[in-house]
Amino acid sequence: MVESYDLLSMKTSALNSIQEFSKRKLIHSAKWLSEIVFALKDVKLNVKIRITSDGISKQDYDRYLLASSYFKNQEYDRCALYLKSTVSPVCKFLRYYALYMSLEYKKLCSTTDSNLFSSAPDGTYLRNMQNLCNALKVAYINDQMDGYCLYVYGIVLKKLNHFDDAKDVLIESINKEPMNWAAWQELTPLIAEKQLIDSLILPDHWMKDFFLANILVDLHLYKEAEEAYKIMLNNGLQSSQYILGQIAICQHNCKDMKSALTIYNQMRKMDPFRLEGMDTFSDLLFVAETKKALSFLAHSVTEIDKYRVETSCVVGNYYSMRGERTKSILSFQRAVKMNPSYASAWTLMGHEYVELKNISAAILCYQKAIEMNKRDYRAWYSLGQAYETYYSSLQNSSLPSLLWLAVYYYKVAQKLRPQDNRMLLALGETYDRISRFDEAYKCYQQARNVDKNDPLAMIRMGKLLERHQRNDLAASAYADLANDKTDIHSILPYKQDFTSACMFLAKHFATRKELDQAKHFANQLARHPEFADAYEKTMEIIAPKKKDAVPSSTEGETTRRVSTGCICSASGFINLIPN
Repeated sequence: MVESYDLLSMKTSALNSIQEFSKRKLIHSAKWLSEIVFALKDVKLNVKIRITSDGISKQDYDRYLLASSYFKNQEYDRCALYLKSTVSPVCKFLRYYALYMSLEYKKLCSTTDSNLFSSAPDGTYLRNMQNLCNALKVAYINDQMDGYCLYVYGIVLKKLNHFDDAKDVLIESINKEPMNWAAWQELTPLIAEKQLIDSLILPDHWMKDFFLANILVDLHLYKEAEEAYKIMLNNGLQSSQYILGQIAICQHNCKDMKSALTIYNQMRKMDPFRLEGMDTFSDLLFVAETKKALSFLAHSVTEIDKYRVETSCVVGNYYSMRGERTKSILSFQRAVKMNPSYASAWTLMGHEYVELKNISAAILCYQKAIEMNKRDYRAWYSLGQAYETYYSSLQNSSLPSLLWLAVYYYKVAQKLRPQDNRMLLALGETYDRISRFDEAYKCYQQARNVDKNDPLAMIRMGKLLERHQRNDLAASAYADLANDKTDIHSILPYKQDFTSACMFLAKHFATRKELDQAKHFANQLARHPEFADAYEKTMEIIAPKKKDAVPSSTEGETTRRVSTGCICSASGFINLIPN
């Protein structure tokens, strides 16, 4: 990533490219670049930007104007027909692009409630897409393609699942036309891991920085991505709403809810009619349980454009917070009908079906989300949960293979998000259910390494060890949970588990006649009124042991010496478990 940008050159090249995109009806690339130009509004141009008809010959211009009007009106076949005999670069591209858009538009229009969950593309669609691919291939072999036509060829190859060829063609397109943000976006999901980036032959261009940051987000490397975007902000792009939105996404996924909400509220003040990113904003408001703010956002975006995908998602989250599951599902269905590749809407719809206990429908939703975005760790994680729930719903639970499916899906989610201990905890719990003690233990151990202060990891580990009568090790796990440094208010959501842990520790040490230790852990329950009853019961447990008590060492040594000869740190557990 460059340390500083030539802002004048950046703005000039962007303005010129916006013209080219507009001529070719690449509206999303034109819009994206226009927002970058607006972020550079304080940069004064020292040259005039001329509106030109370059790329359209005089003899083709009338046809171009007519075809262009048809394209705007979504009459893609008519557009392609009138450009069939043209040879100028813009007309040639627009014809190929119109043929592609015609196939996508017809596919979208054919989507009904009955085939919404279908994974198999229509035979006619595939056949026509292959015919278009063949025509593009001939032009490619004959070296008759500019960077824009290569872009169309690349997305057609992607649609036909020729991913390696698509990657090569898109890279070729980008090298010829580096300003086409749509091509960079199409390339992003084709890069499987960060290490492959260096092997890509990409132009030395400022657009590459946006691409690299976008890949980091796509690979769930949010801390690195946030740093990359902040460098851009500090290099003259501080008012770019795209960059601010990307930073908010990173903060949201790093559980920095407060900072993410601050950015989205700032963006709403900058542009109250903006819909991009409002779906993610609604997710944040839902998680934060800010019902009033989510209600206001839902009504606001509906007034702006109730037929936008983002609006349907915001409204879906609003109904979900109100517990109106059917209305929420209808909103998410509307979103995926408008944009079937919208993975988040599929995942959220799956959550609603889970709430309605329609696990089969939820599984279909999560599978569709994964089909649309194989890096959507939430969909993989939710699919694992769905199979666990389905297994639990069976009266005789005679299908342990369902739990192995859950293990598989959790493993994929954990691989996508190695620093998210939720995946490890779910994986450990499932291993526990299929009696794989060692695997479960390792998962909890790893979860504690990821987040040493996560009470749930300590609870799960302690319960596992207690159930398998590894009482010394269980005591060590619980001791990390129940100590003076623990924020007692953060424990309240786990009230019952915390109570059980303290009672176990008190009883464990009382049985070993170490009364000071027993009282120390019993006293943890006296730190909050919520645990008053449990404290009294715990003191009753250890009181009869008082006569036989043996003086123990100071309380400060509690967590270091739970049992003789035992290394009680979390990292020492695994070596003490007998084979």
